Amino acid sequence: MNSREKVLEYLATDYHVTSVTAGEALTRITPAMALFLTQDDKHFFQRHGDDPCHEVAKACNAGHVWHGDESMK
Repeated sequence: MNSREKVLEYLATDYHVTSVTAGEALTRITPAMALFLTQDDKHFFQRHGDDPCHEVAKACNAGHVWHGDESMK
């Protein structure tokens, strides 16, 4: 993985993370992969830690703001 987009694509589509929550996936990725994620990305995954990883990754990559996150900025 050599970019933020590739890490988020992996988290959105790879079969290794399809059945885990966003919080679990964040703890399972390698430190090298984590370096490509921004602090906002990591916070988004933590905030939605109980939601399916693939959904959170897709929303994060698309720049979507989930209900309740509007006040974060």
